[in-house]
Amino acid sequence: MTTAPITTHRRLEFPAAPAISPYAEETHHASLLWASLHGMLNPEQYERLDEARIGWLAARTYPHLPRHFLRLLSDWHLWLYAMDDGYVDRPPPTPAFGPGHMVRMAARLSRIAADPSASLTGGGRCAAALRDVRRRVGAMASTARTQRWSEAVSGYLMGVCWEATNNAAARLPELAEYTAMRRLSSGLWTALHLIDAGAACELPDRQLADPALDELADLAANLVCWDNDYCSYAKETRRTGARHNLIRVLAAHHACGADEAMRRYVALRAGHVARFTELEAALADRLTPEGARYVQALKHWIRGHLDDFSHSSSHFA
Repeated sequence: MTTAPITTHRRLEFPAAPAISPYAEETHHASLLWASLHGMLNPEQYERLDEARIGWLAARTYPHLPRHFLRLLSDWHLWLYAMDDGYVDRPPPTPAFGPGHMVRMAARLSRIAADPSASLTGGGRCAAALRDVRRRVGAMASTARTQRWSEAVSGYLMGVCWEATNNAAARLPELAEYTAMRRLSSGLWTALHLIDAGAACELPDRQLADPALDELADLAANLVCWDNDYCSYAKETRRTGARHNLIRVLAAHHACGADEAMRRYVALRAGHVARFTELEAALADRLTPEGARYVQALKHWIRGHLDDFSHSSSHFA
């Protein structure tokens, strides 16, 4: 069996129109400055992210948000990037970046996400910026939505620790485990849980609890995370061995090469897109206006993420 990266792959599509915020360029530069002022980016990272136009991801995935909330989400994307680049997406761990260190740091960051007045000691270089974002989320979203977001941050940090543990043991996760954990470790839920607050369309609790809408959000999260794995497989293989990448996990699960794993993913993805379309149609008659905007925002995320890959060397998840 081989998992060597392939040099070309089929372009992925999603049935939604492309869109981009008119605030894309100013948001990009403002978020880079914000991350630098909080000490999260060194000069090399700043230059690389500026060239990759990292701030345009928020502009493509949230094209219709007001300027101030787009800035918050773009800043949050930069926070997730700084965590991944500084602590997660690294070569084999050293004692300073091993699972024990990650667990201790994650516990402190999780505390800050729940309570922005908590001590920053031991939270690493991303702690102060997290406190800033948490305070801004709390000022814009309801108490219930803020708590939901804080819990998603804790879930992301649990995913980070899971990845660190696998890296330390040189362990490739099983397929079912990987697909369950990928939505957490990507940090995507932290972004999706801000959709309704940011679009001024906070969902009624009864709609938020609708199993069909919940499944639709799961499908969107899977598509974004897995599309990221598909598009970045070659890059991740060169950098870290792609241990946390669906294509490598599929190749191991089916005892096949990377090309066959790619083909299997395209088929798996087609089923997800078809199910998303089916659920969207089934939900149409019972969606509130807020729910309809939320579903549209999920579609913007799937399509905007793909468009960002075609214009940028950065990636979210």
